[in-house]
Amino acid sequence: MEDGRLQCTVQEAVLTIIARITHDLHHTPPAGSKSQDVGTSKEDESARKDWEDDSQERGTKRKANEGKCVEIYEEVRTKVRLADTDVDTDTNCQTMRPAISQLESALPEEPASTRVVILPHAVKMEVGSQQRELPPEVEANVAGSWVNHTLATLLQVVAPSSLSLPSVPFTHHLPPTSNDVILASALLDYTWQKLNTGHWRDVAMTWRWVFTWGSIALVGLLLLRLQADLDCHTGPPSHTHLEAVVDVVRACDRGLLMGAPLDNNPLHSAAASLNSYARQAVVNNSDNTRDESLPISQCDTVSVTQPLPSLHCPPLDRFLLHYMGGGVPVKLLGVVDHWPALKLWSVAYLRQVAGARTVPIEVGARYTDLTWSQTLITLDEYLTKYVMHPSKDTPTGYLAQHQLLDQVPQLRNDIIVPDYCHLGEEPPRINAWLGPRGTVSPLHHDPDHNILVQVMGYKYIRVYHEDQSDLLYPHPDPLLSNTSQVDVEGTIEDWPLMKKARYHDLVLAPAQALYIPPRCWHYVRSLSTSFSVSFWWK
Repeated sequence: MEDGRLQCTVQEAVLTIIARITHDLHHTPPAGSKSQDVGTSKEDESARKDWEDDSQERGTKRKANEGKCVEIYEEVRTKVRLADTDVDTDTNCQTMRPAISQLESALPEEPASTRVVILPHAVKMEVGSQQRELPPEVEANVAGSWVNHTLATLLQVVAPSSLSLPSVPFTHHLPPTSNDVILASALLDYTWQKLNTGHWRDVAMTWRWVFTWGSIALVGLLLLRLQADLDCHTGPPSHTHLEAVVDVVRACDRGLLMGAPLDNNPLHSAAASLNSYARQAVVNNSDNTRDESLPISQCDTVSVTQPLPSLHCPPLDRFLLHYMGGGVPVKLLGVVDHWPALKLWSVAYLRQVAGARTVPIEVGARYTDLTWSQTLITLDEYLTKYVMHPSKDTPTGYLAQHQLLDQVPQLRNDIIVPDYCHLGEEPPRINAWLGPRGTVSPLHHDPDHNILVQVMGYKYIRVYHEDQSDLLYPHPDPLLSNTSQVDVEGTIEDWPLMKKARYHDLVLAPAQALYIPPRCWHYVRSLSTSFSVSFWWK
């Protein structure tokens, strides 16, 4: 690659992040607001000069005040492994609470009390004569003073501006320091604990928004530091530069996975543009990947004894009235033949587009097993370790029920949502299912309509109508009540009623789809390396 290509990519990512922060936080208030108008060009130039002359003094004060926070945070961080799934999150939060109190007490004393003002265009923190803006989605009274102050300050560091001086150039602000990055990490670690305490649905949405904007701030800081390093470097990027890119992409994915859904999130474009560079930081054995562009053939044979009926592109009205309305599963042919994914997708393509991206993996044969767990690794690592070259001792790994196509829009562009999925009350949720031969989804049912599309490889599927539920031995555990205790393809002597249950089965091949009605039981096993896309809607 050209010596300056990474530098240009980083600069473009920086500008995208600055533009987004500026648009959401620093843009001119709407007509009718009480904010002062921008002065004449001469007045503006004079104010700009005063701003630039004062920047060094303000930067020194900021570093001194934030340095206190950094010292406290570093001391706490040595006592607890934050964001570690092996550590109880309640314990971590209890450890962090007194630390946050200390952090809040380390905030700079201001001549006037801090108050939060909510305007149509933003949320402003007024501290004395200074104004720090928060994203409009962040509820300041929920987040607390330290979180509010830290987030607003970090965003100001990445995209410095003033409500009264919107024309101050970005190139004149102080470069980020190590303390800035540590503060951003402290903010995200604390917010991570909030997100992982209690049930996900009970977590205040504000914390997801804090995590989103905190991640944007952290990525902006990391990119600005990388840009400064590249500006002083000649020749191809060094391994240190590439490792820095890995950190940026990881921070992007962390924000996308745990944050709130932000339209046109700049983390998407930053991660996509830097994926290829992040992959260069990892040594890759080309001999192990030379066959990954080849079509996938069916590895396991299976006997289909009760074939499910199939239809070729049924009319929308017939599908709505007979199949959706009647709760009838059906195999669909010809509905995705036009998908670019059918020609593009292969293991090699997935690596190329998203190999450095962090994804959640289910580890274990079935989610009902006691040894089942989850982990976060890059897609490259997953494909190598669990899909293409697993060792004899490697447990089953499954990228299951993950919104990968939302995380990686390039993949989303390779598919078209089937028209049938728009017959519901809301847009469908799109999930990816990527795994090796032998991955199993136990017999279970879901509450929504579902069209499962096979893109790569083959799957064996068995479906039971809702009226067979009494014969399928649902789990007594309320959390697993939608899942059967029976291993469908195993020994069922201990489950005598199961022998009476009626079902249909099928093999789902590339370009084929299956409609699964709500509460229709289904069992799925991969007959080869497999990539499926599901569409759920109400």
